[in-house]
This record gives sequence, C-alpha cells and structure tokens, in this order.
Amino acid sequence: SKHSVKYETAYRLTLVAVTPAIILGTLLSIFRIHYPYQLLFYFVLSMGYLFFAITAAKQ
Repeated sequence: SKHSVKYETAYRLTLVAVTPAIILGTLLSIFRIHYPYQLLFYFVLSMGYLFFAITAAKQ
C-alpha cells in the first residue's frame, strides 16, 4: 500500500537530516580541515539520513 508523509513531518525530518552535516562542517571548519568534494559528502550524508528517516516515518 502507498503511504504518504505530511509536509510538516517531511520538513522536520529534513531539518534533523541536515544537522549532522552542519555540525561536521562546522567542526572541520573550526579546525581548518578541508578535503576534496567536501560539499558533495555533506549532501550525500544528508540525503542518506533523509532517505532513512522518511522510510522509517512511512512505516
């Protein structure tokens, strides 16, 4: 059966999903640690968390 996620729930899940990438980016920036494709890594990390969260919320 097809389940849907309300907009409010999706918005909250998105905020939670991007938080680890923001924290990691801030810490690495404080310590001046940079590496290639850093932003791509943050994007993939956030999308992975978001996919997991939405999948869990649908159940």
